[in-house]
Amino acid sequence: AAGGHRKLCEGCTTTNFIAGGGNINSATKVGTVEVCNDGAEVTVTYTIEDDDWCLDETHLAINKDWTLIPQTKTHNPIPGKFRPSKTGLGCAPGWENTITLDGGCNQGSTIYIAAHGVVKKAIGADLDYLSDSLPETVQMSVTYPDANDLSYFQLTVPSSDLAGTYLSWCIDTDNVIYENTLYNAAVYSSYDIEALQAHAPPILDEVAFYGNLPKVNYIINQDYVGTTACGGGTYTYGDVQRAIWELIENAPFSTSGLGTWTQAHVDCIKENANTDQTNNGPFVPGCGDSVAVIFAPDTVNQVILAQVVFGELDIAQCFYQDETAWGDGIEFAADRG
Repeated sequence: AAGGHRKLCEGCTTTNFIAGGGNINSATKVGTVEVCNDGAEVTVTYTIEDDDWCLDETHLAINKDWTLIPQTKTHNPIPGKFRPSKTGLGCAPGWENTITLDGGCNQGSTIYIAAHGVVKKAIGADLDYLSDSLPETVQMSVTYPDANDLSYFQLTVPSSDLAGTYLSWCIDTDNVIYENTLYNAAVYSSYDIEALQAHAPPILDEVAFYGNLPKVNYIINQDYVGTTACGGGTYTYGDVQRAIWELIENAPFSTSGLGTWTQAHVDCIKENANTDQTNNGPFVPGCGDSVAVIFAPDTVNQVILAQVVFGELDIAQCFYQDETAWGDGIEFAADRG
């Protein structure tokens, strides 16, 4: 494992912060470690520069005698005994700490610094966790759109673990939903196809439409509304809603409540979703993305009482790859003698 030494009593120096090994040639640079010394105090700053990575732990050891840095008899470092250390940073972009040098620093003397950390990289969203954590039912209401809204509905859940207001969309043109009216609704992840298909009556008109739900998730993660559309103009919530209907509803397709919309924009939105699925397979939201969560109002005699809608919920649970990381420097074993 790599540490570092610097003959530095005033000024700053920077080295690479590398993950996955102690050798820059076989590891990944994820950021830098900067060391600044005014002769009495040393400030060490970890900075993550690679957007795919973030910082979860730091372990730091500074001494004018390298043998006093915690290590085994064969001079392998023991980061768990480094002080100061910081754990549970979560997913931080960096960390800084200032240490007072015993006896100060004389010009020309050597300071030994071992800068260790644990970095992590998001590798996928936990959609099973999402499905398992959703409540079975909630109360919900919607408001109708204004011309400049970002979605077809604004959906509000007044209580439960999902309490909040969400961008939302209609996936059911066979029924009507009244705004500012509380409905009891069953709740499903759009990726829990088995549960969706078990709902009676069917949430979607055709079994084949369930295969288009990943495309719907792709669409809501592109944040189209308000951006420049293909062929000119600006995408509207009406363009997005119509594209969703054309993917999961039977023709003839509704124009109800769409406001301003353009078929050419709709076609572009669908083409982008189709191309992404062709090139990359069915879309799966990643960490930081949104997922369509479906709210199906109560039924009476196998009839849905109101439109089925879905809200855009952020994904809270992600899988991470953890790696140890070091400030690039000389090997501990090379310091012997």
